[in-house]
Formats: sequence, structure tokens, C-alpha cells
Amino acid sequence: MESPPPITFLATGLRSAVGIQKGDVVLLLSPNSILYPTICIAIMSIGTILTPANPINTSSEIAKQTNDYTAKLIVAAPEQLHKLKLIGGIPVSQCCDGEGRGENQA
Repeated sequence: MESPPPITFLATGLRSAVGIQKGDVVLLLSPNSILYPTICIAIMSIGTILTPANPINTSSEIAKQTNDYTAKLIVAAPEQLHKLKLIGGIPVSQCCDGEGRGENQA
């Protein structure tokens, strides 16, 4: 049996494992990469709202955006995780290694 396409696989994981539902807000904190469009489409395909954050934003700017939009999940590149120290109580998912590769890829 063939694996589901990456978008479907990610969307299913967001819905099933993380519990994201239609109308929830997901903040994406990542530089542009080959995976960026896949992540965006997966988030929007289940009816959630995407709020992208610029990786050059400061920790306080990201915290304000997260609060203003009441994000239910943050998807972040590993090199951006240190900027989330001001944010508590929101699950964080690591999206890729910063070079566009998935976490488990070489």
C-alpha cells in the first residue's frame, strides 16, 4: 500500500495526534524552505487558520502575535525554538531542520 501524500499525512497528523480542528489558529515560525508550502497547505486543508510569523521577529513580537490570534499550535523550525521562551501553554511542533528537510531525514 502506498503512503499518503505529504500534505494528507501532515493534515491527518494535525487533526488526529495534535487535535487541531477547523477554525483553530496555527502559527508557523520557519524560514522559507521546500517544506514551507506543504506545511501551509496541510494546515489550511483541514480548515484551520494559518498565521505565519517572520523568523526575524523577536520573541516578544512572536508572543504578541500568538496571543493576538489565540494560536492553538505553533509549528517551528528548530533554529527558531529559542524565540518561544515567552510563550507558555501552547503545544509546539518542530517542522524541519531549517534546511527544508524533515526531522527524520538525513
